[in-house]
Order: sequence, then structure tokens, then C-alpha cells
Amino acid sequence: MSRAVARLLLPPVLRDVTRFTRPQFGEPNTEMFWSNVPPLRIFTWAKSASHTLLNPFTTERNMTTANKPQFQRNILSSVKTEKVTDLLQHNLTNLIDLALLLKQAHWNVFGSNFRSVHVHLDEIIATVRDASDEVAERIATLGMAADGRSRTVADATELGTYPDGFVDVASTVTHVADAMKSAIDGLRNAIDKLGDLDPISEDMLIGISAPLEKHLWMVQAQEE
Repeated sequence: MSRAVARLLLPPVLRDVTRFTRPQFGEPNTEMFWSNVPPLRIFTWAKSASHTLLNPFTTERNMTTANKPQFQRNILSSVKTEKVTDLLQHNLTNLIDLALLLKQAHWNVFGSNFRSVHVHLDEIIATVRDASDEVAERIATLGMAADGRSRTVADATELGTYPDGFVDVASTVTHVADAMKSAIDGLRNAIDKLGDLDPISEDMLIGISAPLEKHLWMVQAQEE
């Protein structure tokens, strides 16, 4: 493989060596640099870059996330930070999934008393979305990255699967109540453990759980 062809396989950001080199004698010369790099080496860089962007001159990954606290002034000890954010992340996953499940129910409920259930579901969704945002920002406040990606939610949620297609009002109420109870159980489990670790996070989850429990009362009161 020729050197010119190998260079074409590189992402544009890697073709410009001036991004990575420091000139020793005047301005860096991109063409001079590439003329001294074996084609096989260029091809290896291109292959690596197809999976993740690498700096070919240091072989360090340009990471956008990390699993360690990112601040110099951590609020909690590293041990407490890990325990607290694990509990918060667990509940963030449930809350994100609950909001999605409730929206599915909102769109597809039908039958007698449709409108009141349809409207109430949107009210609950607003509460749950605000709660998930609060939990995610608390995780970030403690110096860790919140994970709300769809694959993470699908893999880690404790909520059951909601039926596809249209669902009658009675079944909707039952499925929604079950999902809300699962989310509330997760919140209460975390609340029980957070008291000695981080009372601020504990208080936040108490504040989140209270309106959800009230919504659960209103939902399951419609069951016959």
C-alpha cells in the first residue's frame, strides 16, 4: 500500500499533523512528517481510528467520560461518592424507563374514562422527568458522570416490560401502577441506605418519592 493511499484512510483530524506536533525548527511541515512515516504505520493508525480516535503520537485515547470523580474539591470521600452515585444511578435508570413507559401508556390507552387517564399520565410523566433530571444532576454534582443512554436503561432497569399496541384503561392502570411501585421501591431502598452516606441525596430522593407515591395512590384508586 502506498503512503498516499494509506493517508486517505485516516480521519481528517489525523491527516493534519500540525494538530499534534510541536515544531522544533520553525513551523511544522506536514508533508515532511508523512514522508518519513512507513505506509504500514499509517495504515495501523487508520485502522485504530476507525474504532476510537487515537492520538498516533502518544497512543492515548481522547476519552469523554471517566469512572472517577472529576473535581479537585470532592464533596464526599471517594468511597462514599462511589456508593452514593451507584444508588443514584440505579434510580436514574428506573426513572428514565418509567417516563418512557408512561408515555407509551399515554399514547395507547383506550376505553371508558380514557381522557382522565390520558391526561393524568402526562402529569405523572412531567413529575418523573423532573425527578430524573434532579438525580442526574446530583450525580454530576458529586463528580461522577450520569448515564442515561438507552442501552444502559434497557440493561439495568427494574421495571417490567409494557405491552405493545393499544391497551384498555383497566389494564393500563394496572401496568402503570406496577411500574410506579417498582420505581418507588427502588427509591425507598436507596433512601434507607443513604442516611449514613449522604443526607443531602437522601433528602432529595425523599422529595422525589413523595409526589410519586401520591400519583400512585391516584392511579391505583381507579382499579376495580
